[in-house]
Amino acid sequence: MQIFKIPIPQNSLVSKAFPVVDYSDCFCTNFNFSKEIRLENCVRYSFSSRPFWADILMQIRNILVKPFGLKTGIKDKMVQPASTINLSKGNKISFFEILESNDEEVVLIASDKHLTACLSIMLKKDNDRYEIFLSTIVKFHNYLGYVYFFFVKPFHILIMRVMLNRMINHFIKQ
Repeated sequence: MQIFKIPIPQNSLVSKAFPVVDYSDCFCTNFNFSKEIRLENCVRYSFSSRPFWADILMQIRNILVKPFGLKTGIKDKMVQPASTINLSKGNKISFFEILESNDEEVVLIASDKHLTACLSIMLKKDNDRYEIFLSTIVKFHNYLGYVYFFFVKPFHILIMRVMLNRMINHFIKQ
């Protein structure tokens, strides 16, 4: 199964989240699957399947950014695979708040003094053919945001690809 880096879909909710963005990416995959997959399943699995080394990176990040006054006490509890997720606007998932959602996409937002980031999880279905998109947009608030993201970006890209790959493998192995 291949993961493609593509432009953010123009008709997506996340494409309308900010009038101007400083960074954006979208990773997509498609596959055939005879069982039904719901958006809630994608969101739940995205937040319950991150790699263990991402937690270690988060701990290192918290130590490094503390002198700059960035949020470090973020409650980033993993979502339990069997838990119910409410995709309504304003609800929280991990350290993100739901900005917007519809039947095929949820947009989550997290903000600090250096940047605001939105993560979108979108699921499209055509018969037994599924497409899953993980999109990110970032708006920097100051130079600290640019410097911070310069160092975070390679890990962000790797984590998005790993999360998408793990999600697909989870669904296929069901």
